[in-house]
Amino acid sequence: MKLRLVFKISLVILFLVLVTWGYRRLTDPLIFPITNIAVKGDYPNVKEQQLKDIILPYAQLGFFGLSAPQLEQALLQDPWINQVTIRRIWPSRVEITLSEKHPVAIWNQTGLLMSDGTYLIPVNHALPDDLPHFTGPQNQQQQVLTTWIQMQQLFAPLNLTVQTIDLSDRRSWTLKLSNDITVIVGQNEIWERLKSFVAIYPKVIGDNKRQAVSVDLRYQNGLAVKWGDPASLKLRKT
Repeated sequence: MKLRLVFKISLVILFLVLVTWGYRRLTDPLIFPITNIAVKGDYPNVKEQQLKDIILPYAQLGFFGLSAPQLEQALLQDPWINQVTIRRIWPSRVEITLSEKHPVAIWNQTGLLMSDGTYLIPVNHALPDDLPHFTGPQNQQQQVLTTWIQMQQLFAPLNLTVQTIDLSDRRSWTLKLSNDITVIVGQNEIWERLKSFVAIYPKVIGDNKRQAVSVDLRYQNGLAVKWGDPASLKLRKT
């Protein structure tokens, strides 16, 4: 019985020794080095040197020593990087595919509002000319972005988009549409007012020969239109 017990214990010890030896061999970068790293994707705002500085310390751990989850999290610390996919290809190649976050608007004339609601100031402070402009109180960019997305859907049947949004400190909303009409929405009943405006737009503004300059939706029973002639016409619901 004692001999069998000693034999079993010896087998367990031998197994652990082999596993430890095998693990050290597999994770030894000198035995299984990474000799080829390919970074793919469209990432014009991510600098190559920054990628090298992040990737190389992990690559030096070898083919099996590299921790893909840790490298992924390190790459995602770059404010421009949205998604990372890491793939090992035997025996010594690693492919990394990156995708960038997309700016959707300019926030407070100082930085970019990204598609996930994060705020980013470009290194060179250059802001694109073709993005909507949002202004609002500090830390309200996520609310403005969510509201803008809903407004885009609301105005889509009219073939209009929202080009600027101004959210005042008193939480009053003012928009500018793609046809240069300013829409003063106010603080209360925002969606009820906008839905009513969209419903009457084709007959009141769309078919009118005069160009509307602004529309004020803050009236309880109607709205006011300022025309480019510059006559002002007040409309009431019927």
